[in-house]
Amino acid sequence: MHSQFTRIHNMQENFCAALLLSAAGDAIGYKNSEWKTEQSGLKILEDLQCLGGLGCLSLYPDLWPVSDETIMHMATARALIARGRT
Repeated sequence: MHSQFTRIHNMQENFCAALLLSAAGDAIGYKNSEWKTEQSGLKILEDLQCLGGLGCLSLYPDLWPVSDETIMHMATARALIARGRT
């Protein structure tokens, strides 16, 4: 049986993972605003394959800037972490 602490800890880990994956997905999907308004997931997938696939991406800020949504994800995560420390 899980203790209350274990359940809360798992929930926090899941929440952090969800924020991280959502921000990463948004950052990758932004592609310097080229994909921001692309409606076709298949087109994005084809473009991604032409770049060598997900494992070949170099997401350096000056080459692949993030969107304002990604900035908001990061700010939200920082605020939640800071709040959890108080």
